[in-house]
Amino acid sequence: MRALKPAWVFPTHLAVSAIPTVVDGVVYVGAWDGNFYSIDAATGNVLWQTFVGMAPSPPDTTCMPGIGVSSQSVVSGDTVYVGGGDSAVYALNRLTGETRWRLPLADPQAGAYLWSSMMLSGNALYVGIASLGDCPLVQGGLARIPLDDPTHPLIRYTVPDGSAGASIWSTPAIDEQAGLVYVTTGNADSQDAGAGVWGSALLVMDAATLEIRGYFFLPIAPGDADVDFGSSPTLFQTPNGRQFVAANGKDGMMYVLTRPRLSLAWKFKLAIDCISPELGCGSVSTPAFDGRTLFSGAGQSDLTASDPGSVYAINPVTQKQLWMYTARGIVVGPVTLTPGLVIVPTTKGLVILDAGSGAELWNDSDTIGLYSQVAAANGALYCTYVNGDIAAWGIPGGGADSVLTATPGGLSFEGVSGGRAPAPQTISVSSQADPQTFTVSSDSAWLTAGSATADTPFALSVVVEIAGLAPGGYRGNLTLTPSSGGRPIVVPVSLRVTPAARPDR
Repeated sequence: MRALKPAWVFPTHLAVSAIPTVVDGVVYVGAWDGNFYSIDAATGNVLWQTFVGMAPSPPDTTCMPGIGVSSQSVVSGDTVYVGGGDSAVYALNRLTGETRWRLPLADPQAGAYLWSSMMLSGNALYVGIASLGDCPLVQGGLARIPLDDPTHPLIRYTVPDGSAGASIWSTPAIDEQAGLVYVTTGNADSQDAGAGVWGSALLVMDAATLEIRGYFFLPIAPGDADVDFGSSPTLFQTPNGRQFVAANGKDGMMYVLTRPRLSLAWKFKLAIDCISPELGCGSVSTPAFDGRTLFSGAGQSDLTASDPGSVYAINPVTQKQLWMYTARGIVVGPVTLTPGLVIVPTTKGLVILDAGSGAELWNDSDTIGLYSQVAAANGALYCTYVNGDIAAWGIPGGGADSVLTATPGGLSFEGVSGGRAPAPQTISVSSQADPQTFTVSSDSAWLTAGSATADTPFALSVVVEIAGLAPGGYRGNLTLTPSSGGRPIVVPVSLRVTPAARPDR
């Protein structure tokens, strides 16, 4: 396997723990600095950024300090939705970053925080409500936000009014065919189904009403101070047709339950038990399933292990371990599966494993730690790091290599509504073997190139026309196709049209 190569790095001001969302050549991701970023996936250039709040630091200085965004966003149409650091959900224009609406779900001054990522299903958003760091605890819950009426969310609280706990910091999993949503909770100071105290539970709810249809309480041993479900639930169906849901606990166990009844089918020991998975025990890494095999990351596998992290491949039919990889760093975020590969974020850097054997194929030489899952899209890996970097790595074997190279890999234009068209910009097109004939096509009427066919090396003039365009953001693509075959190159182009200034009266 060839070594990955860094494509670009964009530094933010504070750590980043959110998973990038990659759609149509754009990376959408929030950071602990409170900003939500739209980044050109090809070049790493910031297209826009919008501040979406920070949690205030608690009065107790021994508690976790206030941070910005940890929630992964979701994109639908021309809108991107994200949980802000201020416990509000934001709907942003995906082309400009303009806030379309903001919906507060809980009080950040009281300690609330949205760790949960956005889940979109049936024209509604689902997101968990939790505390920033259990210091203090708040009333946990799950919110359902109808997109046709976002000002009237439905919230199912997991403890009664006046109580605190049962935070949902995980991301909901939705069985759309059955109309059910599955969530995991923490903070099992008490577990009482009759009183509606759902601490450290896996719950199944009606996706429309959020009525609780079933539950499984995490077993709490006497003396356990803070054993919670740490991961989000993963829905899967085995090759023999049985339906299950799996979730990992901070006790180091993977629990596999039948769906939808939530009876315990089996469990698997992943790591030693403790209350702080970021220190190398338990598991908050959500399981992943490729259709045949369950994969999961965790902390230290046992007390005699010399390495602080681990990754497992498990046959869900036989419930047997296929392989285990001992990692140099703790595996906090979920692993990412691509055909034949397991991409592992650790606190000591990025690792790629062979999915069949668990053999390490590549690592980034213990660069910087990652708390979040890696996004794989368009032949690249998009990562966020605890030092505040958002970065892209090239994936070896991501497709046939193109004989063409375009510099820069993307363009941005800006103009004023009713004004002159922006000045043309140039892309330098070269090839590994000169000359190389290529053709140019555009997917947008406002975007054209000076030549439809050319030979390398060539300076391609790119022109945008703003006449007739309303103020707002636009995105298009130029596709450069080599005549000799091979992978075309797609050059993303963004255009921002600002309103004309109004004369003073």
